[in-house]
Amino acid sequence: MTASLARSRFDMGRVLSGTFRSVGRNWRVFGALALILCVAPALLLNWFKVPNVSRLWGEAAVNSEAGTVGVALTLLIYLVALLVMEGAVVHGVVVDLGERRPRFRECLSTGVRVLLPMIGMLLMIIVAIAAWLLSVIGLSFLGFAGLASLVRVLGILGLLVGGPLLGVRWLVTIPALVVERRGVIGSFRRSAELTRVTDGPCWD
Repeated sequence: MTASLARSRFDMGRVLSGTFRSVGRNWRVFGALALILCVAPALLLNWFKVPNVSRLWGEAAVNSEAGTVGVALTLLIYLVALLVMEGAVVHGVVVDLGERRPRFRECLSTGVRVLLPMIGMLLMIIVAIAAWLLSVIGLSFLGFAGLASLVRVLGILGLLVGGPLLGVRWLVTIPALVVERRGVIGSFRRSAELTRVTDGPCWD
């Protein structure tokens, strides 16, 4: 089991270099995906005069009910499109690294298939971050002046140190979901396994 994990250890440098080469080899497929999932939604929203996200803090968007709904709709559409795009690109890169040409329809269908699990992942990450922040804030207001200051310092250190470490642990949750179809919880566990430092850093 240990040997198996060591062989499958996540190598960030190799993955990044392979990803860039894959995108370069299949620029037509990925370009078409970007055109459909990124450019087309922007053009449609502009055609139907939906308020742009840049007006989120504008007076018209805040004071107007239609403007608020428009901004929420814009954010939702962009979020869905980006998640589908990410799933499609991950699938395409993995297929290419497996020495098979990715196909547009296959990549797009995979991105759509993993949309709901990816939304679940996003919600879990948001909840985890919010729970950590609330716990630090709550402990800092216990009423013990000296302890509160200490908790604040420890909380900041925890965010600065634990945040990046947790980010690395979750770095390959989406590839685990797309490729191995492990589900939301299983993908987090698989990502932690792959990024666990067993025989050296994963950034070689």
